[in-house]
Amino acid sequence: MYHIESEDVNRFSKILDQLQHKYNWDGMYANVLSQISKEEFEIQKWWADRVNLIDKNVAIFNGGLGYFSVPFAHEKGAKRIDLYDMDPVTEELSWYINANYKPNFCHHLRNVIFEKKFIERADVYINTSCEHSYDMKNIIPKDKLCVMSGNNLSVRGHINMFKNAKALRKSVGFSKILFEETKIFQCHDERGKREYEQFLIIGVKG
Repeated sequence: MYHIESEDVNRFSKILDQLQHKYNWDGMYANVLSQISKEEFEIQKWWADRVNLIDKNVAIFNGGLGYFSVPFAHEKGAKRIDLYDMDPVTEELSWYINANYKPNFCHHLRNVIFEKKFIERADVYINTSCEHSYDMKNIIPKDKLCVMSGNNLSVRGHINMFKNAKALRKSVGFSKILFEETKIFQCHDERGKREYEQFLIIGVKG
């Protein structure tokens, strides 16, 4: 899945061009780098290998650029892909690199926690950055398929770290678990190298 094709090369070239000519500051570079990293690819492919999205409307929360999640959702057969992120610079770049997926793709500049009423109805809800937002249990409608991932990594911006998979399950309010797994990843920042746990749960919201 996700074989490298000309469109993938084109999207990567677009990012490099924008980072050089329009968003050439350190913070943006670090932000984008984390979203196109090997770890991010593994997390997105983790769920994509296990979910059927044929003819489904998909909502991706805290989606950032959607560099991997959008093409994965497209490859898995999604009818519509609504990506939500509250950073306006990210929104502009996301539209730029994902234009090829229109009209089935739409990036929404929204904070899903505080702007719940603006969320489009979906069949499947995905949030692989649950550590960046408050609990999903009051946001996602009942009886919907959910793909939720979070971690226990202590870094700036992680306002809702999870001690274990049980804590993630509770934060979403699953009524049925279809898949659950934990992987070990490494972080390397100003605090040095350290391991952290990434939790993935696929199930039905209660």
